[in-house]
Amino acid sequence: MFLCGNNLKLYRFVNNLSVSTMSQSIDRRKFLKKSLTSASKALALGSLYSLIGTQKAAAAVDSVVQTIPVGSGVVVPKQFLGMHFHYWPTNRAGTVSPAPKFSFGTWRSHDYFGNGPNGFRWLNLNPTRQSTAQGIYASAPSVWQELDFVIKTHAAAGRDIYFTIYGTPSWAARAPFIMSQGGVAPSAPVANTEDLALFVKALIARYNYAGSPAPIRYLEVWNEPNFRGNSECSFSGQMFTWKFTESAGTNTGLPLAVGDQVFFTSTGTLPTGLKTGTPYFVKAISGTQFSISATKGGSAITVSRGSGILRCHVLQAFFWGQSSDMAAMAKAAYQAAKSIDSSVKIISPGFTGTLHPKDNQVTTFLNAPDSKGGYGRNWCDAIAFHPYDTTVDGSTAPPQLHAVIQAVRKFVIGAGVPESMPLLISEQGWQASSATARSYFLASDEATQAKKMVRHALISAACGMQKHIFYDHDGPYLGNTMIANSEAKQSLLNQFHNHICGQKIISCEILASGAVRVSLANGQVHTV
Repeated sequence: MFLCGNNLKLYRFVNNLSVSTMSQSIDRRKFLKKSLTSASKALALGSLYSLIGTQKAAAAVDSVVQTIPVGSGVVVPKQFLGMHFHYWPTNRAGTVSPAPKFSFGTWRSHDYFGNGPNGFRWLNLNPTRQSTAQGIYASAPSVWQELDFVIKTHAAAGRDIYFTIYGTPSWAARAPFIMSQGGVAPSAPVANTEDLALFVKALIARYNYAGSPAPIRYLEVWNEPNFRGNSECSFSGQMFTWKFTESAGTNTGLPLAVGDQVFFTSTGTLPTGLKTGTPYFVKAISGTQFSISATKGGSAITVSRGSGILRCHVLQAFFWGQSSDMAAMAKAAYQAAKSIDSSVKIISPGFTGTLHPKDNQVTTFLNAPDSKGGYGRNWCDAIAFHPYDTTVDGSTAPPQLHAVIQAVRKFVIGAGVPESMPLLISEQGWQASSATARSYFLASDEATQAKKMVRHALISAACGMQKHIFYDHDGPYLGNTMIANSEAKQSLLNQFHNHICGQKIISCEILASGAVRVSLANGQVHTV
């Protein structure tokens, strides 16, 4: 059968997303035959029907294996579905990113690279120390102008602007090391939180003035810190002992591997044999002890003397400071942003990792002192996390998103934060080309991967997440091809935004086939 125009669109849609009304169930063949003569009307009315069919045996096989509790119902925010972009809408020489052909409600700024590898990071928008907002703007006028354009482009489409503060400029860093995420010192804690506060005030003042058509509604303070990469240490000759000052207290595995780069700081003077600002390599590990070398695989270094508290820091991709450093930075950003616009929502750092009780960055941050009588939990309006292919037990089993969300909620409540504190997913994706990608996310076709994406979004919505932001439109983290080139993924995301967002979920079930079925208060039933 040859289908074209709206009929083709309808056919492609119904082969990816099954939708029914509570009172209507039609045979698939009859439905397709009927759709050929009334597709335009059906699409115009948004009346989408079930592909459940009449095969009772098939229905029996695809039984309910898990029910997600939704209480009296969960209202999905209209701007729930979000996306990251590396290049669109400005692109960059040699890299062209097609415009999105799907609807979504939120744009997250992190890892936008249209103007270069540092994008809209703090270090790129504020490259030199300034004393006024106007000075900050003048220090990088072309970057601010590009940010103006990108924000206005998304805001004009009715999207929430979700800006992530990340990337410490070298002039503001406590110790300016070269880090793996590009630029100088982006993962370093700040030496003076007032520098961060001034930048935040400049950022919010530029976009959140009275009557602004493009305000920043969500301000996320940092991306994926890992506090286990910092610890007090002692040493005896060539061997250092890790004291786990930043772990949850029950993890006995070192956050180190042979070949990792580390550096040392002290509240007094460094031991003889160590140099300030110098990365070293982990040479050997024995239990909680390790030795270091000046070059990878080189001879072990012997150290002696020194004073004060010695700390060892792993050169983390996004943050090598202590949790207390992050709490102090969150406080500075929170107070600065709220002083300009009290309505802006301040979001915790976007946490990632196993989310296992033995490696729990969420609780570590929420309980971290800010050095001025408060704690990390005092300086955020919502908690963000990045589940990716996370499981609650650290296994390689298929992702258990509902269980992960429950674990995060348990961590939040355990840290003394009210259960009403909103949670949101500010990144999720997977890299199909990666040798370490878990098999659940891999599929031989785009349609299957598209279903897995939307199934996660459905579970996330039913669990009450405030946002679910996928990573990313024009990179390799959402399957075999970028979303920009995947009709299947664009189609399903478009349907999710148009038919799930803004609605009330009254039930959510996971089926034996892996499909997810949600019932809405408006009478529709969606099965993906």
